[in-house]
Amino acid sequence: MNNNIFYIQNKPEQQQLIVTQHYIYKSAKLLASFLLVISVLIPLIISILIAWIKNEIIFTLISFISIGLTILCEFIRNLISDRKMIAAKIQQKFDISVFELDNGFIFDDENIDIAVDKYKNKDWIRKKNWYPDYKKLEKCKAIFYCQKENIDWNNNLSKKYIIFLTVFSIILFIVIMMNFIISDNSISQIIAISITALPMITYCYSGFAKIRNDNKTLILIKNYSDKIETLISDNNTVDIKMLENLQWMIFFYRASKYLIPDWFDKIFYKKIENYELKKASKRRRQHR
Repeated sequence: MNNNIFYIQNKPEQQQLIVTQHYIYKSAKLLASFLLVISVLIPLIISILIAWIKNEIIFTLISFISIGLTILCEFIRNLISDRKMIAAKIQQKFDISVFELDNGFIFDDENIDIAVDKYKNKDWIRKKNWYPDYKKLEKCKAIFYCQKENIDWNNNLSKKYIIFLTVFSIILFIVIMMNFIISDNSISQIIAISITALPMITYCYSGFAKIRNDNKTLILIKNYSDKIETLISDNNTVDIKMLENLQWMIFFYRASKYLIPDWFDKIFYKKIENYELKKASKRRRQHR
């Protein structure tokens, strides 16, 4: 039996869910960018400038400011977490509706409706044809391949961002070390510089730790999806409950995943999209 995924996903009400989740994620990413500024860039600038300042009072004042920035960073992280959860719920509602799943997911319809209404006049170029054309495939297979695209897309983008974050952190470390070497610092200045670097260290460490945990979750999800793919390859029937379980796993990953900036996503979007479209074409040929 063929499926209606390709048709349902392009209905106006489903398209609006895609647009809404995009703008909520976008707002969360803007907060994440602000978090980057106050936790990395500002402390970096301060740490460079303070090496050339000899006033002990200014050292102390800047140290207190740095501690305040650390507290503010935690507050912003909580806001980001709340917005990610709402966006993940909206994306889950879209998927369950498009896949026509019934897994007992309880939606916070009021918050979703408020969010949809807020962005009803917005649009997004990527909203159409969110999933490839699998309409000639049996329904369970089509659902799985759509889910697998979600998993693979996140995995590919995450790997690229880890490389970027690693290079970025190394450069920051070199800049700070060079600042120590070329400037004549007293012990109090070195301590002050170290304190101003605390938010930056916290940001980089939490970022690496979060991505590492996300990757562990992705591995678990991928292992589960591999079992489903093996059943499909062996021409066995896939239990719809397995797909519902996989959808739950994807939801919880989305709700807590590290937010990769939009500018980075745009750099690799076309490349990853073309790669996924080639895989979709190959799958369609295999299951004719």
